[in-house]
Amino acid sequence: MLSLNDFLRERARSRRLTDGKEYWLIASDAINEASISFGMPVRTVELTALESGLAPARYAQNIPDLGFEGQKKMLQSCVAVVGAGGLGGYVCELLARLGVGRLIVIDGDNFEETNLNRQIYCTQSDLGKPKAEVAVRRIREINESVDVEGIVAFATEETLPDLIKGADVLVDCVDSGQARLMLQKVCGNLGIPMVHGTLGGFIGRVMSVWPGDLGVRAFYEGAETDTSTGHARAFWSVPSGRVGIRANPYSYAGPLVGSPAVTPAAIAPWQVSEVLKIITGKGSPLKNEVLVIDLLNGRAGVFPLWAIRMGRLANRFRGAR
Repeated sequence: MLSLNDFLRERARSRRLTDGKEYWLIASDAINEASISFGMPVRTVELTALESGLAPARYAQNIPDLGFEGQKKMLQSCVAVVGAGGLGGYVCELLARLGVGRLIVIDGDNFEETNLNRQIYCTQSDLGKPKAEVAVRRIREINESVDVEGIVAFATEETLPDLIKGADVLVDCVDSGQARLMLQKVCGNLGIPMVHGTLGGFIGRVMSVWPGDLGVRAFYEGAETDTSTGHARAFWSVPSGRVGIRANPYSYAGPLVGSPAVTPAAIAPWQVSEVLKIITGKGSPLKNEVLVIDLLNGRAGVFPLWAIRMGRLANRFRGAR
C-alpha cells in the first residue's frame, strides 16, 4: 500500500506561479481522497503535503510570500476573533483563505438590516440569525480544513479565558472601548497577543498589543463614557494632525459617526496582516505604535503610543484649567 507521501506525490502536478518558480501542487480533490483513504483530517493531509514540499492548490498563491514553513505555521495556529460584524466578518474571511488551522468566532449578536451596508456575512436571507453561526457556515464553505467554532455569546472578563482556550492570538473586532480594555486585560493574563482594530466614519486604526504593553489603554483608559451607550469616548487625534484626523480628541468612534462600507473592508486586512506577522514571524508588527488611516483624505500614518498618551494628558490638562 502506498504511503501518504507517495499517494500525494503521484497526484501532484507541476505549475509555474506568479513568482516565476515551479511548484508541485495538490488539488483539493486529491487531498480529500487522501483524507478518506488514510482516515486523516484534511488539515493533517495538507500539513503532510507541505512538509514534503508539495503545495495544496488552495494555498498556491500564499506560498511564494509565506513559504512552505509560513503556511505550515498558519495551519498549525489558532486564532480567536471577538466580534463577527463589520471588521470581524472580513477578518474571518481572510483568515480562512490564508489557511488558519483553528478559528474561534465569538459574537452574541444577530444580524439586522442596518448591518447590510458593511458586514460581509450579512445578507437579506440571514437577517435575525446569529452572526457567529452565519460566520461558521461561510467559513466552512470557503475552507473545509479550518476547524471553526462559533460561540453565540457576549464575552466577559470571566467567560473569555475558557472561550479562547488554546488561541495563539486574539483579534479585537468589538465596538466599545470598555470591551477592548477587557480583551487586552484577559489577553495579558493569558500571555497572548491581541490585534486591535477600530473605525469611525472613514477613519480606522490598527495595532498589535502584547502582554504588558500600553495598547488600547492609550486611547480608552480613564476616558469619559457615554452614559446612553456605554461606549468609552475614543481618542482619534494624532500628533500634528498629519493624517487629517478630527481635531476633537474625544470624538466618538461609533455613536456619533457612521460606518460606511469601505472602512471595515480597508481596516480588516491590516488586522489580518498583523495576525500573519505574529504567527509566521515575518515582517514587523505594529508594537507600541498605531497605524491610523484616513480613507476620505487619502492619508495614513504610524504614531508611537507614548505620543498619543501624552496628547491625551495634555488635552485633559488644558480642559481642567
